[in-house]
Amino acid sequence: NDLASGRYQVSGRPVVIQDIRTPIFAVSTLKDHVAPWKSVYKINLLADSDEITFVLTSGGHNAGIVSEPEHPHRHFQVATHNEGEYYIDPDTWQQQTPSQEGSWWPVWEAWLSEKSSKKIY
Repeated sequence: NDLASGRYQVSGRPVVIQDIRTPIFAVSTLKDHVAPWKSVYKINLLADSDEITFVLTSGGHNAGIVSEPEHPHRHFQVATHNEGEYYIDPDTWQQQTPSQEGSWWPVWEAWLSEKSSKKIY
């Protein structure tokens, strides 16, 4: 896609994933027909971030993302790749990352809270 290949532009300049230096929280779904999860997992090869947290959730393109807490029959896998660690291919990642029951949203909320300043109401 344009972002992955450096063709996505903002104000006439390309946005390049390697230039993003913030921690990344990437989410994909097992049955996504629009963005297959292994293609989303490539963020680990494209980004130059010190920390990439990758979540693979059950469901498809919409249902997997809109998977609010207390939604029945949902599960997900999550792991963080830190700078200096070796790359793990997607199949190995999926095999060795434990599955958790429920929605991935609380994990995202905790990640955001950890990375954020105080709440503003």
